[in-house]
Amino acid sequence: MKNKRLWRLLWLRYRPIMLLLGGITAIITVLMVVQALANHSPESHAVFNELVRGDDNKQSYANYVAQTYSYYFATTGPVPSSHGGVVMSIFMMLLAGLAGILVIFFDVQSSFQTFIEQAGFTRRQIYTARTWAFSGVLACLTIINVLVQFGVYLGHSPARYVGLSVNAALLILLYNVIWVAAFYLIGQILGTAFGRTWFALILVLVMGFTGAEALFGGGLPKMVTILDPGKYYWLALIIGAAIIAGADVLGLLLNHTLALENRSETFTGKSAQVVTFSVWALCVLIGFNIRYSMHGNVVVRAIWPDVELIIMGAIVWFGAEYLRKVFTSRRQTLN
Repeated sequence: MKNKRLWRLLWLRYRPIMLLLGGITAIITVLMVVQALANHSPESHAVFNELVRGDDNKQSYANYVAQTYSYYFATTGPVPSSHGGVVMSIFMMLLAGLAGILVIFFDVQSSFQTFIEQAGFTRRQIYTARTWAFSGVLACLTIINVLVQFGVYLGHSPARYVGLSVNAALLILLYNVIWVAAFYLIGQILGTAFGRTWFALILVLVMGFTGAEALFGGGLPKMVTILDPGKYYWLALIIGAAIIAGADVLGLLLNHTLALENRSETFTGKSAQVVTFSVWALCVLIGFNIRYSMHGNVVVRAIWPDVELIIMGAIVWFGAEYLRKVFTSRRQTLN
């Protein structure tokens, strides 16, 4: 009965947000479909002949049609490589991360967190229910987003050109669900750890940039990309699952140590300051120090530039916040 009451309260709170997420997903889906149709509609034979006239690298019209209609290229892995077809829905990933940040941030800032705790629910219960609710909704929206695109591909192009099997389609759906959940949990960490100051916003942006560099820049071997993993699908999927596990543990820790009286500060608690700095430092080491050659071999590179960057980051992370508090205190005293 108590759990039903919690879910009812959360439904009343989050129903407009979930409807908004559904509307944004619809817009994202339409835009992606329109772009796909525009890029995969071959010209007529006559127009094609005009386009290739005088071109030394002429190709047959049949090859041109096949390449234009194709949304995927075959790989030796379980999923094909994208040729305009969706493998990882980047916009749904970003939407999930943004939702994770804003939902919990406004719960804390609007005192909803205080209200629901005073209603008799533990922080763990609230965190778990919120996480399952939004992870489930975002997973369903992502599945719809990807399935609609699959349907458009098959409806627009002859089946022999699309390059997508049923097994590959199911694996792509699983891949999107895993990474959308990972980004939502990462967003929850940021929304829980940071309070309501300009310095907090700057640090969120810094962590976002550094995390993106670690995931999409130099953190993985050159041939492995999160957005289009190809034959390294299982490795990228395991990385996503590992991020889910780690982010869930950190999210529970920050939620447990959340100091609601600090919501107008840069950090919502001492643990938040330490955890966010540690995650940022790890991303720096992964994203900027580790590099790979075109053959996937680790390139030896001095670690000292990254250590220096982390030391400077520590000074900013801890020292600037201390100075901000000192100046704020003195200004309040003078007033």
